[in-house]
Amino acid sequence: MHKIPENKILITILSCHAQSSRMKDCLGTWIPLLNNNYHVIFLLGDEYLKSSSRLEIIDNKVSYLTLKVDDSFNGVSLKMKLMFDYLSKNTNLPYYWFTDNDTYVNTKLFNNFKDYSADWYGFGPMSHLDNGVNYNFMSGCGHYMSKSFVKLAAIKLPNWGHAYDAALGKVFNENKYFKRKYSSSIYPWSGDTKIDNLMIGHYVKDMQKMHSFYV
Repeated sequence: MHKIPENKILITILSCHAQSSRMKDCLGTWIPLLNNNYHVIFLLGDEYLKSSSRLEIIDNKVSYLTLKVDDSFNGVSLKMKLMFDYLSKNTNLPYYWFTDNDTYVNTKLFNNFKDYSADWYGFGPMSHLDNGVNYNFMSGCGHYMSKSFVKLAAIKLPNWGHAYDAALGKVFNENKYFKRKYSSSIYPWSGDTKIDNLMIGHYVKDMQKMHSFYV
């Protein structure tokens, strides 16, 4: 298999080589419980990569995508911008999910999620001040974007910085014809805490403990 499986809902997990243990934690908890509608892509960077990208398909559920970009924290915005560009050119799906490697997904809720009625869906609004303008945005810990918004982000997202979710807020607010919808089941600061209606939690330090709450 040399290309991302078609007819899947893609979940891109923003990661890096230095945090391989977090990827293993995701693989050992919630990822195996995803239904067959989903395919997970771990997003990595390597500024010395000989080509612009390298895709490694592990199986029908998991892939690793390495892009020619700085793998450090400061390279996050460009890494996501290049990821949006990659998805725009190599897939043809209506929606895409994006999470962090310290995000926990409660598959009992996520596998039954059907609300694909917006261009950008996640936790919000959060605030980011840029040159005196307050741009509302949604947490990057877990959100989906439509194909058309992904294409725009591939062009408009800045090449430097780590707060790509805040930068997306600026892109969104400058293109108001897109529809945004906020979720009440995504918790950016859940930590390792059980929350009854949690579908996505963030800043999870003990993935196995978090997993035990929802299986």
